Amino acid sequence: MFIKVTQSGQRRYAQLVESFRNADGKPRQRTVCTLGRLEDGGEVTP
Repeated sequence: MFIKVTQSGQRRYAQLVESFRNADGKPRQRTVCTLGRLEDGGEVTP
């Protein structure tokens, strides 16, 4: 698992993401949960 930063418009969000392989054996990523919005300075707001 790892933390991924995504952007929607002007806002950035921190997400907990899991890597796995699908039935065909291809690598995929699955979002486990969104941790919150990233503020300037790196603070996460739930």
